[in-house]
Amino acid sequence: MAVPAFIISVYGAAFFTGLTPGDPQIKARIISSFGGVVHIGGSLVAMGLGPFQFLPPLRQQYPAVHRWTGWVYVLAVIVGGVAAFYVTLNSEALPWGKVGFALLALGWLETARQSIVAIWRDGDIKGHQAWMTRNFSLTYAAVMLRWQLPLMIAMGMEVKFALSITGYASWIPNLLYVDYFVLNWGRK
Repeated sequence: MAVPAFIISVYGAAFFTGLTPGDPQIKARIISSFGGVVHIGGSLVAMGLGPFQFLPPLRQQYPAVHRWTGWVYVLAVIVGGVAAFYVTLNSEALPWGKVGFALLALGWLETARQSIVAIWRDGDIKGHQAWMTRNFSLTYAAVMLRWQLPLMIAMGMEVKFALSITGYASWIPNLLYVDYFVLNWGRK
């Protein structure tokens, strides 16, 4: 999980330099958009910090570092998530695909909020961990999108249609996997 997240973070940083492959018109449109730059910037920070938050030694031996990086992570999610609404409205996706991306942004923000409520208001460490696990599964949508979209386009799908499918396929399986297998909802 951490290695693909790191690769996508590096890819995202390289995106700003123009060193990444891809349609130059789409890249220029995103980089010239303030919302696109803010979304990518916030998301990069969240993707880069997220995996470290799950390391038990960090949480147990350095709780202050865990809290500090956790707040930076949540701030990055808020910045990236709010900007995601702007990016969604201006994306190439079809209307139904835009709904999927808007739901992803809403879920990303809400799971971050729930995790803060769990730990801050309720002192519920397990609840906080569960909500942050869900949240990172939504952060991880960036990884999924970056392998799904090129694959769909290579299979001959039109970009708008492939992008619309990834509006759901990049995050729903992640969330289901986390809830069913990682958080043990599938156990009786």
